[in-house]
Amino acid sequence: EIFRQAYWWRLTGSATLIAVGLVGFTTAVINSDGAKWRLPSRVQHAIAASSDMATNLSGCFDPPGARPYQVVLPERAENNELCRIGSPTRTKMDFALLGDSHGFSMAPAVDAAGREVGKNGLLAVHAACPPLSGMTHGMASDHQCARFFDAVLQTILEQDIKLIFLVARWDLYLFGGMPNGLDAATPAVLQYADDYNSPIRPLEAFEDGVSQTLDVFKGRTVVFVQDNPQHLNNIPAVAAANRMIGRSIDRYLIDRKTVESRWKVIRRTLEKVKTGDLVILETLDRLCPQLLCRYEIGGKIIYWDDDHLNRSGALLFTKDFAELMMATP
Repeated sequence: EIFRQAYWWRLTGSATLIAVGLVGFTTAVINSDGAKWRLPSRVQHAIAASSDMATNLSGCFDPPGARPYQVVLPERAENNELCRIGSPTRTKMDFALLGDSHGFSMAPAVDAAGREVGKNGLLAVHAACPPLSGMTHGMASDHQCARFFDAVLQTILEQDIKLIFLVARWDLYLFGGMPNGLDAATPAVLQYADDYNSPIRPLEAFEDGVSQTLDVFKGRTVVFVQDNPQHLNNIPAVAAANRMIGRSIDRYLIDRKTVESRWKVIRRTLEKVKTGDLVILETLDRLCPQLLCRYEIGGKIIYWDDDHLNRSGALLFTKDFAELMMATP
């Protein structure tokens, strides 16, 4: 799930734990407006980063009501009731954003791009569901991934949508969690939807899934978006705690070399099955220009937890999506 509890207990060192207590207490005071004094602004900014989300789109990802999203979202997809993003005045759908929770976290950029260039599109995102034809999440048997995306594919074909963005946590699906990270114990989870009980073969499944997806969308532009780096701890939490005591959070940041080594495997597979319809949008140079990957750009923290970009982080890519929209007839 994307809205996780903060992993305060994973922080180490007595000084950090004291800072955590101060941050937690003062956050509650600030939220209730119960005191005249305030935390240092840098600490407040770190706390605020965890709630820097596209709240106007949250119901598209986690529908309100008592029924679980695993049931509601496939129904919405089959009834052509998924959310629209981009220009509110355009009736034709020009693009579709397919993804999991990382697709949802990138939605503010795609939405803003559509509004900027006058394009409208479909927002089709489902937690823990890889947006590839015939694939599912190997540890989420209650998720109806194939049913959801089959319905989305049908809408794309019926509406003749020409541009498809695929945004997902590819790194986790293919390799599992980052060593020493919050999800270190999570194995690779990409699985064939029609062979759920067989041993997981993530790289084979990925190659087949990309091939099948390109085949289904033949003649349309498919943009494969490189996933943003997964850090080793909840960024807003550790930033707030360590800013209280003037300490760096470098030890919680993933390094470029690790991210790059995984991406090279994904890139090789994409190049192997690539057709003229596939475009690869890389994020690595912008988010990892040096040894350690960034968690803050322009004075703003760009994550809401360890691995999801928040709204500020997503909007860094608005121009990229706008240019792709303008380049597609």
